[in-house]
Amino acid sequence: MLPGNNEEKKGRTVVSVNNKPVEFLPLDGSTMYLGRLLTLGDFHGAKIQHRISRGWKMFWSLKRTLCDKGHSLRDRLKLFEATVSPTVLYGSGTWTMTA
Repeated sequence: MLPGNNEEKKGRTVVSVNNKPVEFLPLDGSTMYLGRLLTLGDFHGAKIQHRISRGWKMFWSLKRTLCDKGHSLRDRLKLFEATVSPTVLYGSGTWTMTA
């Protein structure tokens, strides 16, 4: 690393390698890359929080239908189980379960 060849960008360090910028992710930070959450710190906590936020996003996009009493409760639950639940639980088979 050459002196004066790096800069801070939103808490991330950017270094030039062969005149190309390379961004370093801090230990407590995270970023999205190709639809995946990358983090060096609390991976499982960050991933679970990310999945929960995606689930809420899916819920809010379907809120009008999910809360419409003009549709039967059974149909609304089917829609919820087909959209929101899989969004939250995506990749849950790889999550480490600890107490």
